[in-house]
Amino acid sequence: MTSSPFTISPLSEADRQAFAQFEHRNRLAFERYNRARGPKHYTPAGLDDAFDRLINRQASQQIHVWVAKHGLGHWLGRVALFAHQQHGQAWGLLAYQTDLDHCRLGVATQLVRQCVIEAVALGYSWLDAQVTHDNDASIAVLSRCGFLHDGPDEPAELTRGIVNTLRLRRIVHVPSPAVLHSTDMRQPS
Repeated sequence: MTSSPFTISPLSEADRQAFAQFEHRNRLAFERYNRARGPKHYTPAGLDDAFDRLINRQASQQIHVWVAKHGLGHWLGRVALFAHQQHGQAWGLLAYQTDLDHCRLGVATQLVRQCVIEAVALGYSWLDAQVTHDNDASIAVLSRCGFLHDGPDEPAELTRGIVNTLRLRRIVHVPSPAVLHSTDMRQPS
């Protein structure tokens, strides 16, 4: 990613401290659109456990996690691709978060595109994302990356109450290498 002011790389053991900082810094923003993790998660032991689970699940290919960061330090965002199987087809569930001071800078779009590229490499049939109905920024990012509205999803119990959610889906085709690196990741019509 030479044209970006940040790099995207797989989660590694070297990211432990940055993970903890990101979690603390972005807790309120996370809980606005996601289920609260509870106070235990934000303790030093809770953050170590959560990081270890991510590393272990990544090592077993249950999840793929990438982080966008400046140099070796501050995280600008992260994305996770959770591996699933349904009726013999592999597919992925995508979840991402951008640092509250780095929204609207293209970080989320680049992270989601990284997941699309990985999904193609893994042979996934589709990618799903669940978003709250009022998360206009996330809906816009996913739409830019070729996700289409696929209907309502289960309501989410958030700190702000029960909130309706939407499922967005991107069918993954195996495109040519030129398509993977284009600026528009939308599906062909």
